[in-house]
Amino acid sequence: MLNATPAFRESDNIRYLSNIPSMDSDNIPQRTLNAGLNILEYLAKCAAPVSASTLSIDLGIPLATLYRSMTVLRKRGYISKTTPSGLYEATSKIWDLLPSISPQDRVVIHARPILKQLCENLGLSCNLSIPLASDMMVIAKHEPLSPFWVNVPVGYRYPISSSSPGHVFMAFTSGIEGYAPSEIAPLALGADDRDNLTASVSRIAECGFAQVENSLMPSIIDLSCPIFDGSGFIAALTVPYMSTSNGRRLECCIAALRAHAMRLSESLGKTQKVA
Repeated sequence: MLNATPAFRESDNIRYLSNIPSMDSDNIPQRTLNAGLNILEYLAKCAAPVSASTLSIDLGIPLATLYRSMTVLRKRGYISKTTPSGLYEATSKIWDLLPSISPQDRVVIHARPILKQLCENLGLSCNLSIPLASDMMVIAKHEPLSPFWVNVPVGYRYPISSSSPGHVFMAFTSGIEGYAPSEIAPLALGADDRDNLTASVSRIAECGFAQVENSLMPSIIDLSCPIFDGSGFIAALTVPYMSTSNGRRLECCIAALRAHAMRLSESLGKTQKVA
């Protein structure tokens, strides 16, 4: 069997029924697709094969729609029919696809629409970066239609010790003391600079976002928020902020950034509370 989780309870059935979106009764392809996804999710969590009638009752799917969906799922190898019982179970095919989707790809897929919305909201560029050695590397970005904005290309690497995304990373992982590889820049700082960085990281952990002057362009203030998934910190969402005559105020940009960062974290399955 695919897994050994307990069979569905009545509360699980109610949850599945409540999660099925309403749709036009004439939209057969959409109903068939929706039914197929619910069937696949249901079977993946069943401890034993189940009958078509059980699936129909538990998921609230008419038998005609159920059989259309299961025919496609069987042909594509996602479910199988046992013999001689004629019961249905999930196969391992869905898990076989997982190695082809890297964690980075998953984050980018979830991030793209949110980056676009944030960018359009503020009229400023925004980017997403992940930890890589002693840097935070940009893996996705979005650019506005406005004439003035900061271009941070995919592949650009923010130094962890002197950048807004890097400070966010330290604040929401193990802090400056916990980030211990000997080649990392914070460990090469003087005592005063190290104390300042430690204080900055502590403030960020407390307030939930970073506001750091860009080391290459002092007129730019990099605003960054942490992005979490179910296991903890995974990325930093950053807006390079610059003041313009008709642009958004800094406070509005921070509020929008935090709201969109929260949405992205929730989309990725965040369980950790952000300050």
